[in-house]
Amino acid sequence: MKKIAFSLLAPIGAVMVVNAGASQAIPVTIYGVDYDLSYSSSTLDGFIGLYGNPPSVFPWFGDAVEADVLATFVNSQFGQTQVYNDPVLGDLNIAPIFAFSATAFSAWDVDSGALLSNQPFTSTQIFDFAVATRVPDPVPAPLPLFGAAAAFSASRRLRKRMVSKTFSL
Repeated sequence: MKKIAFSLLAPIGAVMVVNAGASQAIPVTIYGVDYDLSYSSSTLDGFIGLYGNPPSVFPWFGDAVEADVLATFVNSQFGQTQVYNDPVLGDLNIAPIFAFSATAFSAWDVDSGALLSNQPFTSTQIFDFAVATRVPDPVPAPLPLFGAAAAFSASRRLRKRMVSKTFSL
């Protein structure tokens, strides 16, 4: 009986663990393309391993100014903070970071309400990274209906042709 209960509850527990770090997406436009921003905890090396170099989930990669703009826009909207040990200022509570190179990031200092720009880090440090998911372009409303009508029409013609054929051996 215990095995049955565990097997029924295991998928629920897995879903709870997977969604534990989920956040509400923040819509932004970067270089004219719509994205939803969220965050994920990993190392930069982990993102490069999953998404290539530069990581496709960092469309601002290589552009420090865009990373600064996004960090300022998002500031503390995620509601998530992490401790960053600044070499000069000490421990800071920062929002998820916008990595724009393999060695530097921009982030919002939640306590002081200031932008931290061009902060050093290594690609093996674990951080909550801001990640961008591209929003798919909307499909014009009548196109799916035309596609369904064409498929239905073609299936009726095929059925009619199949019924009219006689087979002999």
